[in-house]
Amino acid sequence: MSSVNRRKHKRVEAKIEVEIEVVFPEETFRPKRKGGQTLNISERGMKIMMFDVPESFYKKMLSPIRYAKISFTLPATNKHKVLHGKMVWLDYNSQKEECTFGICFETITPEDQKDMHDFIGTLERQKDSEVKVD
Repeated sequence: MSSVNRRKHKRVEAKIEVEIEVVFPEETFRPKRKGGQTLNISERGMKIMMFDVPESFYKKMLSPIRYAKISFTLPATNKHKVLHGKMVWLDYNSQKEECTFGICFETITPEDQKDMHDFIGTLERQKDSEVKVD
């Protein structure tokens, strides 16, 4: 297993409340809505944890291609974002009924990408300015 990071965009830790709508084409494209929280973000994707996910919901998400709409508000700027992407991996903890997944934004406007870039830069500067006291 290689430890080389192949990502084009840097990810930073960030906890942001999100609303996820997972699209199930086999159910007449009716999205299923769930709440969650980001664990990290980049300009082109997120790692998200959903809570209170029954195993039946998780199993429905197991598909070669599954799309989702992510709605959230960027802290500090209070800009509301609605981004669409493809789930690229899933992990499930049946004891806690938590589902963690990675999403890659397939289409993102230049404005949204700039807002994400600026927000990530702000987080990086805050992290760099933290003073650690022993």
